[in-house]
Amino acid sequence: MNIDNRVLAVLRVCKNEAEIEDSFERFHIKNLKDKQIYLLTAMLNNDYSMTDGKTTQKELYKMTTALFFNVRRLSNVLNKLDMLGLVLKTEEETPPLFKQLKACKSKEDIDSVFSHAGIDEASERIESIRN
Repeated sequence: MNIDNRVLAVLRVCKNEAEIEDSFERFHIKNLKDKQIYLLTAMLNNDYSMTDGKTTQKELYKMTTALFFNVRRLSNVLNKLDMLGLVLKTEEETPPLFKQLKACKSKEDIDSVFSHAGIDEASERIESIRN
């Protein structure tokens, strides 16, 4: 498979799945395996980009290995956050203030939630979220 560096450049600026799919359509890339190769290549450091447009199996393996370690690092960070109680797993574990804040659609809604809870100062707001 020849990697088109134009596709990589476009993928690297995509902000959501719809933009990714639009990019693949624009470049007429329909094969799922090809899409995966492009995504793996685009995700990683530019040092891994192939300037001649050809990707070898060894290069793909090297990229996949780098991705593997980065996902593991992220997983370790998330586990540490969970151990500190910073990640809430279920709705039942979510404090009422968080539930109310989660439903807010505007700054006014947020101000109202804090005001109703008797939390007016910014420092108090931050402290209430930490606890």
